[in-house]
Amino acid sequence: MNNQNGFPHGGNYCLTSAALAEGTTAATIQTTASLTYCINGVFQTAVAATNNISMALPTPTGARDTRTQSENTVCNYALFRSASAFQLRKGNDVSITDYNNGIRSELPAAQSDEVMVGYVRVTATAVTFLAGTTDLSAAGITAAYFNTVSPPATPV
Repeated sequence: MNNQNGFPHGGNYCLTSAALAEGTTAATIQTTASLTYCINGVFQTAVAATNNISMALPTPTGARDTRTQSENTVCNYALFRSASAFQLRKGNDVSITDYNNGIRSELPAAQSDEVMVGYVRVTATAVTFLAGTTDLSAAGITAAYFNTVSPPATPV
């Protein structure tokens, strides 16, 4: 049997749910359960990361700042875990109308040394959303939390 990378060995998977949730500190997320996962077939563990995962995204290089989610859009923010740290990356914005018609926000791809733990789907209605600044329970923001074994095979 091949792993999800198509090889007969290795593979990156979450073996337990991290139980993603909104953090109690503004503009953060948390894992409410310890995580057991594999990177390249090797078991790893991470204790629950209560309130210390910032949603802030790195400032992009170049003239175009893609960190802000436009108003009236849906966007997925994927949470990855390497052997030592969590990292959040933003997918693409999709208008709420398009999303309701079946167009989905793509999830960023995992690197070879990390596993996708889950993702947060943010719907911004009549407001913009800046990850790491805008609180996930702010007016006009709806957040849904999803835990994954590995990246979904199709857009979500």
